[in-house]
Amino acid sequence: MSQDKEPVKKMPSSLRSLDEYLRKDLSKDQIEEAKQKGEITTKNSIYTLPLKFFHIEDGYNIRKLNEEHVENLVLAIAKGHPLPPVRVQIINVDGEPKARIKDGQHRVAAAIRAVERGLCQVPGLAAMEFVGNEADAVLHMLQSSEGLALTQLERAGGYKRLQGQGWKPAQIAEGANKSVQHVDRLLVLANAEENVKKMVFEKVVPADVAIDTIISCRGTERDAYEELQKGLEVAQSLNKRKVTKAHMQQAGAAKPSMSKKDIRSTVKSMSRVAVSIEEIIKQADPEQLDAVVTVDFTVEEAMAFHQFLNRGAAL
Repeated sequence: MSQDKEPVKKMPSSLRSLDEYLRKDLSKDQIEEAKQKGEITTKNSIYTLPLKFFHIEDGYNIRKLNEEHVENLVLAIAKGHPLPPVRVQIINVDGEPKARIKDGQHRVAAAIRAVERGLCQVPGLAAMEFVGNEADAVLHMLQSSEGLALTQLERAGGYKRLQGQGWKPAQIAEGANKSVQHVDRLLVLANAEENVKKMVFEKVVPADVAIDTIISCRGTERDAYEELQKGLEVAQSLNKRKVTKAHMQQAGAAKPSMSKKDIRSTVKSMSRVAVSIEEIIKQADPEQLDAVVTVDFTVEEAMAFHQFLNRGAAL
């Protein structure tokens, strides 16, 4: 007598069929439990959005379009290479729904060019809804580089935008996973005169040289742009395109200094702490100079001391 063979179970061959396979015969509560245990697939809200709905807003993204990177993506799209989803926020533009790009402007620009040049037909790009507020969007821009590192000037612009939303340097540093000193210095660049930022943008002056020069000119009659121009003249006389700290020194640019007003202000705000430190020194054992001591600061005193140290770091 022949025995009936069990039917061969059809195995899933796609993500969609795998999702259906894993969810089969599970109740709603069981599905939620399986999600928590990592036993079934979960769906992301990814849509194929037609190119006409993407909205490239001038000045919104902290990164400017990198033409070389866009052209490389044009070739990738023409060859059918998959791209990560573009993160967007749906907004109203002149009475029409549009997708403001939070992350992926290079991908969108490249897709538009590929279609305009007749290299391929692109029905749309994968898109995901961006969840968060404007500060979250800026942090996302800072952390998502689309395969390109942000320039110091672009990062400075992002920090300034966060500062404009009421964020303190310490908050920005924590959100961007950077030091407070790094944030403070780039905020100096972000608030610089446009002619100075133009020199940094054109890569004739490194960001650090510009920042040091701005700090050195504070409290003096010297102008940071004029000082940098002197350094550039020295660099050009040596057939160099970019200004270095050595060029600035050769140009006779004054060394960074702190004004007497800054020093007096800091010393005055730290007078209580100075007395506390003096008492610690009196009671300390001179034979144990590596012993750890504790000094109490108020928030205001800590902020004043921190600013003092940051300015002194450029000396």
